[in-house]
Amino acid sequence: MTNKLKSGERLANIAVPQLGGGVLRLGLPIDDHDWRLGVVYRGLNLLQESH
Repeated sequence: MTNKLKSGERLANIAVPQLGGGVLRLGLPIDDHDWRLGVVYRGLNLLQESH
């Protein structure tokens, strides 16, 4: 079963690691901006060490 957002719904307050350090909270605005663009990359992680 999937939970899809309906148009105009608020995102849940989800904390995710931010590239370069820190934490982003997806459901909260930053400064006076009330929208966000999130990019999810699911490819090869180049930051991990090779074994």
